[in-house]
Formats: sequence, C-alpha cells, structure tokens
Amino acid sequence: MQWFATVILAGDDDPIPPEAAAVMARGLRAWARSGRCGISLPRFMGLPSNPEKARLRLRDDYLREAAAALEIDRPWQRATALHEAARRFMRHEWLCWCDLDAPPAHASVVDHWLFLATKAAGGELPETARRMDQIVNV
Repeated sequence: MQWFATVILAGDDDPIPPEAAAVMARGLRAWARSGRCGISLPRFMGLPSNPEKARLRLRDDYLREAAAALEIDRPWQRATALHEAARRFMRHEWLCWCDLDAPPAHASVVDHWLFLATKAAGGELPETARRMDQIVNV
C-alpha cells in the first residue's frame, strides 16, 4: 500500500516513482492475463474495492505509525494519547498546514504521521478514543 500512498500524495505533475510503476505494471499484467475470472483490477493491484476504502486504509496505516511513535505500551493508553494528539493537531497544526503538500520539516514525528493521515482522509480524523483504539490496536 506504500506505493499507493506515494502515487496518491504526489502532485499531478510529479513523476511516478519506479517502484510504484513496477507494482502497477505487475498488477495490470496479472489482471490482463487472468481472462474472465471476474477479479477486479483493484484486487490485482492489492487495493481495496473503491477509492474511499483505499483512503481509509491509508489513513489507518498512518494512524498506526503515529501511535507507534508515541511509544506507549498499554493499548488503551496508546489509543487515548493518540486521540488527544489528534484533537490538538486538528485544532492547531492542521489549520496552518492544511494547504501544504507535505508536513513541514519541523513537525514532530507524531504530527508528521497525523498530517499524512489527515491528508489521506480528506481533512478528517476519527473523533473518539474508542475509534482510535479500534484502528491502532488491531
């Protein structure tokens, strides 16, 4: 899914990185050779069935990275700390950074991942600690 993130988060005029192009080419070739088996192209590419599910999967991957950066061992404490970090991020950093293409160099590691998660999700993050727990403690 990292190749997907690289392509989706790039600008319209940015070239597709070689590793992403290779994954897409392999998936497209496998799909073309499959004949009439009925398997969709996104499945051959290793993607969820529609763009919204892909964005949510990407958001969740980034939230797990943010949670790992918190270095908290207890699952519920990690989820509540991420929830609080996300609330702070949305109230402060996101308001200043929402028009940026990438997180600023001075962003903390957690804010870096929260920026990417928020971008992937179209400017929104889960609003409850329970939902964060469901995402990061799978």
